[in-house]
Amino acid sequence: MRELDLREIQLAELDILKEFDAICRKNGLCYSLAFGTLLGAVRHGGFIPWDDDVDVMMPRPDYEKFREIALKELTGRYVITDDRGEKGEYPFIKMLDNNVIVARDNFKWEVDRLWLDVFPIDGIASDFAERKKRSGKLAKLRKSITRVKILENPATFGQKLASAVYRLGVSLFWNRRTLFSKLHREIARYPYETSEYVSDPACDMCGYGVFASALPPESYYKTVEMNFEGCAFSAIERWKDHLKSFYGDYMSLPPEEKRISHGLKAYIKEE
Repeated sequence: MRELDLREIQLAELDILKEFDAICRKNGLCYSLAFGTLLGAVRHGGFIPWDDDVDVMMPRPDYEKFREIALKELTGRYVITDDRGEKGEYPFIKMLDNNVIVARDNFKWEVDRLWLDVFPIDGIASDFAERKKRSGKLAKLRKSITRVKILENPATFGQKLASAVYRLGVSLFWNRRTLFSKLHREIARYPYETSEYVSDPACDMCGYGVFASALPPESYYKTVEMNFEGCAFSAIERWKDHLKSFYGDYMSLPPEEKRISHGLKAYIKEE
């Protein structure tokens, strides 16, 4: 295997994005570039120079269709992670490139192949106080899932003792499957089609705040073509609102000390 530099990682991620886009266009699915990827498209015409991941978002109805199609049809170079059940790692999909192996020392539970994150857009409460309360519930469930992962794969002596107790009985009712079931019920508490506002409760647990970008559900079905690395990809028509809610003055570059990547080390399989 050969180690990739940052630019090579970006171009490999671009290949995943192209494959994702092709699936969506073929099946009439709606999506938008999101977060740093959307910011990169607007501010740099492609990747933020120091960025090393790709994010997209989909209205929940289209997300579920994509999940169903991908689980059936992607079996070769590209596959997706499951976002629920006993094999769940995250409450959103990662589309993986089996040809590129990655390592991240600061994320013990990260997947080991290069990925694209696919975030679902779900309904949220109209009342901000209720959104904040719900965000706390999601955060607690996510922490519980992390604890279960540690108990399933203990590293220290203390963790191994706790794991023994867990496997003796606690795992029967407090396990990854039951926790993910609760998590998904909480994320999808408000149906997309009938909610006044929608946002990204699955992504909120990643530390972006309390459903920062609240828009009417029809907003995510109004898209424009946007240049990203010389290719045309779909972006929400209200991309300015999305970027302002997450980054404020999104056209200003951050200080140099904050221009950091995720620290990926990637290796491509060579014949």
